[in-house]
Amino acid sequence: MYQKIIANDRSQREREHKELILKVERLVNICKMTFERRRFDAHLTTWNELLELLDAAPSVHEQHENRIGDTSEAEKRIRNSIPEKMRHFFNVPQRGIFHKEGPTLLHHIQAMLNALHAITSGTDQYTDVLPEHYRKLIIEHELFFSFYCLLHDLGKAFSIEVLPDGSLTYPRHEQESRSLIQNHQLIPPQSLFQKYMKNVILHHVSFLDKDGISDEYQTLIREGTWFDPELIELMLCCSFLDLAWRDDPTFGTKMKSFRNAVDLWTKIAPTLGTTDIVI
Repeated sequence: MYQKIIANDRSQREREHKELILKVERLVNICKMTFERRRFDAHLTTWNELLELLDAAPSVHEQHENRIGDTSEAEKRIRNSIPEKMRHFFNVPQRGIFHKEGPTLLHHIQAMLNALHAITSGTDQYTDVLPEHYRKLIIEHELFFSFYCLLHDLGKAFSIEVLPDGSLTYPRHEQESRSLIQNHQLIPPQSLFQKYMKNVILHHVSFLDKDGISDEYQTLIREGTWFDPELIELMLCCSFLDLAWRDDPTFGTKMKSFRNAVDLWTKIAPTLGTTDIVI
């Protein structure tokens, strides 16, 4: 009798889980259809409802509480640089194995801006993991990297998908991000921005893997198919900022990937006639 009660209880939980996931999927599809029509007046209540459902969903991933703290700096930069009709994109929820800084994209942006500030303000917390060459590049081009922080994941609002365990993924969001910034003229007029911002955003997801520069990009670089030393240097800096939240339990693993990428590029560059990169 006792075993039967346990089995019935487990079956009931499984049914509730499946029903909840179906609700989340329907809501996500509503969000996607709204965004695909490029209706930038989509209501924030849609995201709030999605967050409430996800908070209630059984998940193998720990809950995404606000671990980054004050987000006022990110909010200020968004107000100054992003059209009002697009600002709610930063409320897109985060659930999954990546970016556990907080429940929304805004918290990830704030974490990146915190890292950028730590490097450029002289209170650098990253001297143990960030080579001096790249620290100087980030300081020299602070404005470029601050815009990268704001813009690189903007397309997540157009690519959100729910997984069976209640976590979220954002396939092709880098392509959506590039389309958004291009179609809505979000890139500042400076030559460095115009030349590189779209490409660093387009390639930021697949440039690195757990071992360093991904095999795909190593091949492209060595063959000369995808070889622009300035772009690669910027990609490495952007990758560092994307991974630089020190409270991430996987911070050490991510920094190892970054250093492997730097070491590999340092070896490859001279063989391609590149000795000292000046952007």
